[in-house]
Amino acid sequence: MRRMIYRVVVVLFVVVLFNISLAYGGTSSHKLNINKATMQELVSVKGIGEAKAGAVMRFIADHAVITDMDELSDVKGIGPKVLNNLKQKFEVKPGPGQ
Repeated sequence: MRRMIYRVVVVLFVVVLFNISLAYGGTSSHKLNINKATMQELVSVKGIGEAKAGAVMRFIADHAVITDMDELSDVKGIGPKVLNNLKQKFEVKPGPGQ
């Protein structure tokens, strides 16, 4: 019985440490892939309404994919503040078809 309790405590300790490392600068990213962004995801960003979200989606579609978030500064209405807000939620993720 003691051995089982010890194992449970060790597992819980490892899980807690893992979660703390993710919360404080772990390597796992919870940002969304900008190249696969939906209208709903884009409009959830401060400073982005339906018109700007549509413009971002058209810009990405016209370029197939973007390789750097800073490319979005070429979209009308996306200034430094809005771009920074986008960078908080999105990133360019590599992979097949982006």
